Amino acid sequence: MKGKAVKICSLIFAGMLAAGCMAACGDRGTTGAQENVLTIRYFTGGTGSVWLENAAEKFEASHEGVTVKLEGDSGVTSLMQTQLTSGKDLADIYMTNEFAWQEQVSMGRLADLTDVYEAEVQTKDGPVKIKDYMLDEVAESRYLSRYEGSPSVPWTMLMGFSQAGLVYNEEMLLSTPHTTAKAGEWDVGDLWTAPPETVADLVAYCNDLNAREDEILEMTGNTEFDPLTFSGNEPVWLQRLMYGWWGQYQGAEELNTANADVAEQGGGTFFDFWNYGSADVFNQAGIEAAIGAFQDVFVDLNTHQYKNVPLASTSYSTYDAERRFTQQQTAMVVGGAFIYNEMTGVRDVDGDGEDDFTMKMMMLPAVEGAQVGDDGELLKMNLYNCEDVVLIPSQATNVELAKEFLILLCEEESLLDYTKLTSELRPFKYDPMDAETEDFEYGPFALSVIENFNACDVHLVRCPVGTEMEERTLISLYSQPIWDTAYTSFTASLLTQDAGTIAENIYSGAQKEWPKWEAQVR
Repeated sequence: MKGKAVKICSLIFAGMLAAGCMAACGDRGTTGAQENVLTIRYFTGGTGSVWLENAAEKFEASHEGVTVKLEGDSGVTSLMQTQLTSGKDLADIYMTNEFAWQEQVSMGRLADLTDVYEAEVQTKDGPVKIKDYMLDEVAESRYLSRYEGSPSVPWTMLMGFSQAGLVYNEEMLLSTPHTTAKAGEWDVGDLWTAPPETVADLVAYCNDLNAREDEILEMTGNTEFDPLTFSGNEPVWLQRLMYGWWGQYQGAEELNTANADVAEQGGGTFFDFWNYGSADVFNQAGIEAAIGAFQDVFVDLNTHQYKNVPLASTSYSTYDAERRFTQQQTAMVVGGAFIYNEMTGVRDVDGDGEDDFTMKMMMLPAVEGAQVGDDGELLKMNLYNCEDVVLIPSQATNVELAKEFLILLCEEESLLDYTKLTSELRPFKYDPMDAETEDFEYGPFALSVIENFNACDVHLVRCPVGTEMEERTLISLYSQPIWDTAYTSFTASLLTQDAGTIAENIYSGAQKEWPKWEAQVR
């Protein structure tokens, strides 16, 4: 690798429209930072900017003569790529969503963040190094050797730790009667009292919603209704649902040996997959189970069309899907915990100053065959998205100031402010409930996110958790191929092929592509 740019697989970049964007986004970062003017370019969607404005104000107060300049931009990812490549017009800090930062390391374009990770911040339990304050699942996820033989050091930071899954309308849930009975759980005519706990329950809830479509249309005044919606422009969020079911079936930290096919097919655990020991990881039984669960909820294989969603979902933007949900044309929407803040401008459709309904995030329903604990109870597993990127260019004007700002963002006070203002978490060992005071209480959505995190037995992430750095493969560090890398027809095949056939094509594709993937990172 030394002296060569590492070839990596391209990633899908999110295209979420801005919500809570700063009124003035400046000149889209066409001017580089000036000395003592800390320039931060950030993605404006999702979590918005208020938490960042608060941090900037605090930083300026403690750094006399320093100004923080915030430049929000929904297209910051492509802008950052251009500016890092050219070395011109650089900001001091970039904050964006998924980005292939590993290649930038090999080219020497990113600043080493060891000083940040080793810095101490104050917590209610005393001072702690940032690297030890991070959640164990992701603490080493940003370490990388710049070239073969060099030490592994951290080059980027993770901002949000966003639960991926289903957001639901609680009032609609609690007013929906069951049309089928479940022994020991409910009878026909009983109302739903809690979100679906299993994929089978989720299918039943969709059927129950479809049965009362006319009633819902009359109640809401809408002309269309479907149980679910999603953004077809961002199919990655559908994949994140499947990742969660995959982990539940395969087992994350230990193999789910209760499923005979898990042991027979090999490939290790869900976390083992992300270390890419061989092409056999693409033969994990959890892949087929996850695809099957997805099809049970979303696909009619007889008509080769999506079900339980508007047929136009395949072309929806994130805003389209969110808008449909807030207008109560659907009861659920696929997305991440950032979605509540992102929908700030559309949660109050009737204009009375209050959210039109109670929005919450559900625990990911369990796939059939999901792993159980020693007590025989289902292990609760949610997928958490940890793909966003915070970085400092090595040629930035104010590298040391930028590092100090990143340290500030890791202080407990900053973490609490972030969660208060965004309703999502950061990947640190803090208690978000410490933010509640006489003057502040979390709303229902934020509480559901926090409760789900605390109730989870396993936080699933796209990272080889438990694998030592010296045992990480080059493919895991630089490439991270997924099922649609191995089988490019993956998304289209979800509508036309059964789960077993798709899984076979994924595995055969990975076997074929494996030598190429290895060559790309050497």
